[in-house]
Amino acid sequence: MKKALLTGIAALFLATGTAYADVLPRSIRGDYCREYLNDQVLYKRGELCSSDAASFSRTHYENARDVDCDFIKIKKISKRVYRVQADCVDSHTQPRQFFSLFKLKILPSQNLLITYLRKERQ
Repeated sequence: MKKALLTGIAALFLATGTAYADVLPRSIRGDYCREYLNDQVLYKRGELCSSDAASFSRTHYENARDVDCDFIKIKKISKRVYRVQADCVDSHTQPRQFFSLFKLKILPSQNLLITYLRKERQ
């Protein structure tokens, strides 16, 4: 009986632990214009652009060049910095899946600064 109770409590901790994973703030949701910097990408909010347009939500990213990414793991590093792991598909010409790991920083201007840590084809 005691063993079953402990097993049930352990299962409950495991189940609730995944329910409280870090999430991106609601304020991230919206349209952005991408600008390449040296080894980073700056997404400017509210600017009009055509080929470099992108859209973010708390769980997803897509851009005008047919790249869609689902955020599968998010870890809050500090108040405005997150480490994001994403499964992506680039369907511009022929669909290609890839994995992306990046650091996302929300700037005081509400723009986003992305530093890619790793990209891999699947």
